[in-house]
Amino acid sequence: MLGAFARGEIRVLVTKPSICGFGMNWQHCHDTAFVGLNDSFEQLYQAIRRFWRFGQGHAVDAHLVAARVEGAVLANLKRKEADAQRMQDAMVAAMAGFTDVVAAPVVREKADYTRRSTALPSFMEAA
Repeated sequence: MLGAFARGEIRVLVTKPSICGFGMNWQHCHDTAFVGLNDSFEQLYQAIRRFWRFGQGHAVDAHLVAARVEGAVLANLKRKEADAQRMQDAMVAAMAGFTDVVAAPVVREKADYTRRSTALPSFMEAA
């Protein structure tokens, strides 16, 4: 079923992030829905990233469907998303200028290479 979906032979696939959220490439698909949420922001993020990959030609629409009783779960996912964004922004700020200060002086060194013939050990020679 997963292969058929990847090849476009199946238009709709119903599964869950723990099965298809990691390591799959679904950039042929750009409209997805998540029902029955849990508190794992990583699973949700990774599952959405399966659609939003190199070669995706459309905006990715990810619909989160939550019942009223899942309000706390949804709020927790939103908090974790905001935390992840703050961490990403802080990492970008911390790395700003790094290439100018540290990496700019790096020069590629190229060693001269002289090809030499090497004799095979006796156990590898043809009999």
